[in-house]
Amino acid sequence: KMRNRMIASFGRFVLGTALFVGFVHTTTVAQTVAASSVPANTVKAFQASSGGAAATWMVGPNRSHEATFMKEGQKMVYVFDQEGQLQQKKILSTVGAFPASVNSAIIASYPKGSVEYAYKVVNRSNQKYYEVQVANTSGVERMRFDLEGKPIGKTSLAAAQPAGSQPV
Repeated sequence: KMRNRMIASFGRFVLGTALFVGFVHTTTVAQTVAASSVPANTVKAFQASSGGAAATWMVGPNRSHEATFMKEGQKMVYVFDQEGQLQQKKILSTVGAFPASVNSAIIASYPKGSVEYAYKVVNRSNQKYYEVQVANTSGVERMRFDLEGKPIGKTSLAAAQPAGSQPV
């Protein structure tokens, strides 16, 4: 009887550990990968859309891939879905380059936050918006704003990507 309880307890421990590891794995931010591990159709689509630029690749959520590269002196990020379809084009920016209405919305939403990343984004349906990643007392969030500064979406992240922060 004692042996059965020990086996059941060990089984719960193993299951709990596996669930925790799975949770941590699925909630971590994108990880850098070699271009050789990116699906060939994604690399081909990137080469066609970027004019053959060299990129650093990252695996994102939902088996997406992100290509980070320089284009005309600007840092760009192209996000591809698992089929290799271009989903977003992001241009690294600063909140200071955003319209005043967007800056006001960021400050109102995150009065004690620190902006880690700021992007101008165009998605596959040609919708344009601003995206910021902000670290604050409640964690790290990625927030999207329309061109007038109205919030259009928010995503909580497990951890911040390493980078220098830009104070709000």
